[in-house]
Amino acid sequence: MENHLRECLYIIRSDIPETDKFLELQWYKAKLVQLHATRREEIMLDTSEYDRTDGEEPSLYHLLKTLRRPDTLAIRQVQDSLGKTANRPQDVSNTFLNYLRQKFGAIDIDSDSLHRLQAHVQPQDPASAEFLEQPRNLVEVITAIRSGAK
Repeated sequence: MENHLRECLYIIRSDIPETDKFLELQWYKAKLVQLHATRREEIMLDTSEYDRTDGEEPSLYHLLKTLRRPDTLAIRQVQDSLGKTANRPQDVSNTFLNYLRQKFGAIDIDSDSLHRLQAHVQPQDPASAEFLEQPRNLVEVITAIRSGAK
């Protein structure tokens, strides 16, 4: 692509007639647009065949990049704050989970700010306000989360 851009600059600076310059620049413009479209068409890292359009095939570079990517992104082992080393994937994820729980534990809420916010937000009908005030149990929360994940 850079070579074609360089050629365009040489054409502009050349001594050929303006009509010939125009025709050659139009040809290079079409060539550059085609090259750019082809290059962008093949950017499909980690896309499944259902996400691709008909006839769209990845290049060899993208196939190799896709094959190597999971190996480079995988965390093989991690050491926790007590010095224990985790090697299994489940232990690695548990170590990260425990670290995040310790670092970002429960966040305190200022109850006065919450009441001021409730004073400004008025529900449209009283039935919905009563529904929002009802306590939620753990089963309802888990059901709502699972239904949103689908």
